[in-house]
Amino acid sequence: MTGALAAGGSAALGYALASAIRLHRISDSFHVSYSDSKLPMLVESDGYFHLWRAKALLASQALWTSEPPVSVLAAFMSALTDSPVELVAYWIPAFFGIAAGIWCWAWGRLLGAPKRYCALAALAGALVPAWFDRCCPGWFDTDPGIAFFWLGGLFATARMSLAPGRPAAAHTLLMAVCSALLAWWWKPGLAMVSFFLILWGATFPLAHENTWRNIRIATALGVLAIPTALLLLPNTALPEGLGAYRDYMLVHAKMVLGRTNDAALLSIDELAPLTPLELLRELGGNAVSGACSLAAAGLLFLRSPRPALFLLPALGAAALALIAQRFVFLAALPAALGIGLLPWLVAEGLRSRRFQALFAKPRLVVGLAWGASAAMVASLVYAQTTNELRFSFQEPQDRIALTLKRIAPPDARLWNWWDDGYFLAARSGLTPLFHGGSQTARMGYIAARPLVSDNPLLARRWIRLFALRGEQTLAPLAAAWGGEEAAWDGLEKVLSNPDMAAALSEMPRLAQGIDWFIPQGRVFLYLPQRFLRLSMWWIGMGKSRHHDVAAFKPHIDSFRRSSFRFDPLRKRVELPPEVLAKGYTDFGGVFVTSRAPLVEPFGGGVPGPYIVTSELSPWLYIVDESAIRSIGFRLLAPSGAPLPGFAPVVANHAYGGLWEVLP
Repeated sequence: MTGALAAGGSAALGYALASAIRLHRISDSFHVSYSDSKLPMLVESDGYFHLWRAKALLASQALWTSEPPVSVLAAFMSALTDSPVELVAYWIPAFFGIAAGIWCWAWGRLLGAPKRYCALAALAGALVPAWFDRCCPGWFDTDPGIAFFWLGGLFATARMSLAPGRPAAAHTLLMAVCSALLAWWWKPGLAMVSFFLILWGATFPLAHENTWRNIRIATALGVLAIPTALLLLPNTALPEGLGAYRDYMLVHAKMVLGRTNDAALLSIDELAPLTPLELLRELGGNAVSGACSLAAAGLLFLRSPRPALFLLPALGAAALALIAQRFVFLAALPAALGIGLLPWLVAEGLRSRRFQALFAKPRLVVGLAWGASAAMVASLVYAQTTNELRFSFQEPQDRIALTLKRIAPPDARLWNWWDDGYFLAARSGLTPLFHGGSQTARMGYIAARPLVSDNPLLARRWIRLFALRGEQTLAPLAAAWGGEEAAWDGLEKVLSNPDMAAALSEMPRLAQGIDWFIPQGRVFLYLPQRFLRLSMWWIGMGKSRHHDVAAFKPHIDSFRRSSFRFDPLRKRVELPPEVLAKGYTDFGGVFVTSRAPLVEPFGGGVPGPYIVTSELSPWLYIVDESAIRSIGFRLLAPSGAPLPGFAPVVANHAYGGLWEVLP
């Protein structure tokens, strides 16, 4: 009990220090309070999904047994403490961030380290960027719980595996509880139950008794047979639900390993790989400290080889982060142990005669090891003062969402890009068509096509049709017009023709009349400024249904326009240094849309790239021929010219806008 308190105290100290630095930096640079309550906003997009579902639980609009555990926890704690669910959601990650110090302590003790070194490891663990960034205040997602339960299960498996015979009941129970909680908390976590059992069985040589060796071998082979059967058997031969889970895991694995051509999945930021230098900075605050922490962790395999063997899965997560950064937070434990236990490792090494002969002053060497650990902890603290802070949403965007909540009727429909769906659902009360749970290649094309188009008529008709009728819009068209490809082509032809009746008369007969293509209802479009920085994805996905993701490229670059100057008479332009640093030197035109609106021919008929800016906006854009014509860009630029059918509701050119899409 004393050890747990010491670990918790050390971790709490580190977490409090990192949080204080972060919150101070936020107060100086960001506007991240909800506009109605002034409570702190969440850090990233997925957190708003869990907030949305927690609100639904508190409003009795959802079943407690069917919602994600993190949402259930937030709703329960909100009801129990009579606190706003937004505030509870903001601070839930802190519990896991501090509680993880228990595992740093436990692993240190398992490796044989004295208590004071374990406490130092717990302190360092709370400061490691790879860990703190995923459990900082406001990171309301599954990651903090995943790491906590996974590390607990891994520790319990290590203790069970190191037992010479029958594992202790407490360790078996701990492994079972952590496995069950991990499977409940995170859908892929169910696979970790098999992983822990296979790991226990595969380390059978550690058992001293033949009976337990045989039991462990049989367990490993028996459990291994389950995922093998899941991979090899067809869905028809599997119990109901297992086939769907198998398919889910295969898609998840391909997505993580980058073995997919689905642009909607490849556009997810957290699946991008880390470079080796970025990985070291995530683990140590800077590359040198990160390398030293891993080198120190490597010494654990010399000092305590058997228990250190069970750190390999965490080190494997570090290797996996070079493919997908999603899992780097699972690699924080070895780095923390390397930093905290280094002085002990050096002191223990100097007990051997070989090292005593090498070093005339062993106490000085141990002192240097303490200095190295202190320097690595200092680098972790310094990293918290310099690491880039990112927020998916800020107060101006929240005001737009609340405006939508105020003016839109309950049956209104909402069009948006993927990243904003959960936030809008949580804050506006409307359920968007596009969000993180609806990402498919077809839905990606549906979402992007009107925003890539240069035809306002096609764009607004497309948005209204799919917003009010849903993805199933295509089914009757494909049945009547000869398949899905013909349906897409025919739909675009009909929607882009001012005389829709004439266009329909040229198509194969359809049971639905012209009124079906003009559904009634109110539809709103929300786009943030961040959308323009994603031009590689929405332009690539919307230009063609048969796209080559490898050919995707950015079409828009955004810069602050503070040092922009333009003299049209002398044809001289002064650009921000950042523009020149990216290699932009030749332009097809300079368009200040607050003086002269963007009109056809866009770009003046001269090849791009073009400079587009406005006194109404803090941004300067470098765009190509595809982007300057697009509806998405012309809405946000601002273009200086109204787009027919898109009635501005909120136009905040620094953060984004809201439009009503008219019939």
